[in-house]
Amino acid sequence: LPMSIRQPENIDQIREELLRKSEIDNLRKQKLECQQLEEELRSKRLDEEKRAKEDRLIEQQKLMDEQRRQEDAKKTFQEQQLKWQIQQERKAKEIERKAEEERKLRQKRLLDEQQQLETQR
Repeated sequence: LPMSIRQPENIDQIREELLRKSEIDNLRKQKLECQQLEEELRSKRLDEEKRAKEDRLIEQQKLMDEQRRQEDAKKTFQEQQLKWQIQQERKAKEIERKAEEERKLRQKRLLDEQQQLETQR
């Protein structure tokens, strides 16, 4: 027997002492199991919090990417609209220039015809 157990006078005392030690050992084991379970729970909770944080970051990144795509699409559309507008203005100026040339040519022809008629008289 261990030294911590006093020299008993009778067997009942030994039984009580062994029973008490057994109960203490059981309580220590239960306490250790509780501590291990608490540690597992803490670890799981930390893992879940970490996963949730990662998920939030991923979701936030997706939203930012989508916003960037929309802004890029809007910018591209505006650029295309501006190019089209510039093309239309150039076409309109070209049409006006040609019309002015034709008007000048007609005017010149009319003057030439008029001069020919006057010289024929």
